[in-house]
Amino acid sequence: RVAFDLGVPSLSRRNSSSALRMAATDDEDEDEDSDDEDDSDDDDYDSLAARRRSLRSSGGELGSSFAGLKLDPYDPNPPIKPRPGRYGFRAIDELKPPADSDLVQTMSEGERKENLEAMRQIKKFDLADLRLRKDHAGWVEANNDLKRREMKDPWFNLNERMKDAVLTGEDGEAQYLEGLIAKTGGPPPGITVGRRGYALHTEIYDVGMTTSRAASMLEQEILDDRVKRHRAMAAEARANQEKARRRFEEKMRGTGENTDEKEAKERRERMMQRLMGELEEDKKKREERAKELLGKIPDMPEDISSSFDRALKEAQDDVRKQKRKERLGDDYNEDEDEEGGAPVDGEGG
Repeated sequence: RVAFDLGVPSLSRRNSSSALRMAATDDEDEDEDSDDEDDSDDDDYDSLAARRRSLRSSGGELGSSFAGLKLDPYDPNPPIKPRPGRYGFRAIDELKPPADSDLVQTMSEGERKENLEAMRQIKKFDLADLRLRKDHAGWVEANNDLKRREMKDPWFNLNERMKDAVLTGEDGEAQYLEGLIAKTGGPPPGITVGRRGYALHTEIYDVGMTTSRAASMLEQEILDDRVKRHRAMAAEARANQEKARRRFEEKMRGTGENTDEKEAKERRERMMQRLMGELEEDKKKREERAKELLGKIPDMPEDISSSFDRALKEAQDDVRKQKRKERLGDDYNEDEDEEGGAPVDGEGG
């Protein structure tokens, strides 16, 4: 037991000494790594400083060489060539339309039609396809071709000017442009100019309606119809309120016709008209039925008074027959009575 107790402290001392040696080794390794990083940072700094000095010296030389340079924006041959823009280089003469006095239609109807078809092909399909393929050079070339084709036919430029004149309300300019358009042969075949006096972009290039545009137009029509119905309902409500107000004022003043009695009278008249119509319809049906059965229409009273007289006469005849039968008893002959006999006492009138 004594030997065991004495051995434990010795083991702990050996472990502690080894841990100290390992810690010292780690510290030395970290110091070496930090020294290497510092050396590399110094090298990078020296190279960066040298690069900056060289750039500064070269910039000074460049600055001295371009110090007296003056750029003229109207110089046709600039010392520094311009970079192409988004749509490439465009010549000023190409985009400048001719004067009005020099406008002449140089193409025939067939050539104008082919030119329009080519423009629609470029605008609707070629440019979109080149944009999707990210072919910038091809897009610029196709767009320049489209511009050249527009400049070939003077109607396109006149159409744009006509659009501006109509939208700004310049009637004199619009009439002047109408003469120029007629001089150049009007729009090319395939374009119809409506009442506006000019053709829209969608009409020129035959651009169909998109799905979103159709949906927006449908929503707008629904909204307009709803607004119309609401306005009609509001107008009807105002008319009813005004009618009720006038009715109340007439009732309070005691003037005018009683509205309740007037409405009741109107209802009675409508009811009588409906009943008389039904009676006339029944009468026609009975006459048609009698004609089918008897072959002719029997004598019928044409009005109420004649019908009443006929019914009264039939009643008088029945009373006279009854009195004669009571008087004669068994000697009563109905056939003789129908042929017409002498009136009995008290008969007549």
